[in-house]
Amino acid sequence: MQLRPYQTKYINNFKVGTSNLLRAECRSGKSLILENIVDKYFTNKQVLIISNRIEVLNELSNYFPNSTRLQGSHKYDSSKLVTLATPQTLIRRDTDYSIYDCIAIDEIHEVRSMKAVKLLRESYTGTFIGMTATPLKADGSFIGGFENILDYTSVPYMIKNGYLCPTKFYSAGDLTESANLSIKRGEYVESEVEQAMNKQG
Repeated sequence: MQLRPYQTKYINNFKVGTSNLLRAECRSGKSLILENIVDKYFTNKQVLIISNRIEVLNELSNYFPNSTRLQGSHKYDSSKLVTLATPQTLIRRDTDYSIYDCIAIDEIHEVRSMKAVKLLRESYTGTFIGMTATPLKADGSFIGGFENILDYTSVPYMIKNGYLCPTKFYSAGDLTESANLSIKRGEYVESEVEQAMNKQG
């Protein structure tokens, strides 16, 4: 698969031996970028990829078909170089992170406060990748703690270059004000909302 120019930029500016924040828009191909980072910098090395979402691990298994799972009832195979795991399973299995040459965490902004991730960040000294589209804490401040920040996409850039389709945004406030919707039992009447949405579209 031919990489897009911005994807190549992420891969080429990645740094081994430090912590990297890979901030990229949704649908920008973060899994493909990660696959190419692993291929380029960690051939024949141990890599751990963590996500708290099973559907993301399922998607990642398509990019890393020769990986093993450290999750739920999946059978773990220690001979495999790439391990896909959930933070919940890692904490239950008392994982030794030092065996990995690289550890990547998907949606780092969501899982950074989980016990397994906190322990990992405190003890792990190898190459680290935090992946996210929104690198912010709940209070809106930047999550921080990364030596190398990789940030080469934006929604306007991706739309302009044909990687995303143009969007049209409707807010509930606009809809409720213009449609004069009725309220029953504290909720807007569903049939009126549906009718108003169809008119807006």
